[in-house]
Amino acid sequence: MNIVVCAKQVVDVGEIKINPSTNKPILEGIRKKISDIDKNAVEEAIKIKEKTGGKITILTVGPPDAREKVK
Repeated sequence: MNIVVCAKQVVDVGEIKINPSTNKPILEGIRKKISDIDKNAVEEAIKIKEKTGGKITILTVGPPDAREKVK
């Protein structure tokens, strides 16, 4: 069985600060992570693979460091 999981990077909302003059979020310098929902999907794919065998492929789109975040 081949399992495909789509995962995306999101900013860590606990680190977002608001610019007081513009009331917009400051996103520069905030670390990014794989979204919690996508992380749950990867964990479920691992469980399925352990039961039935097969291969897991994770798809993501983003900057070059996106690959490292998925790992």
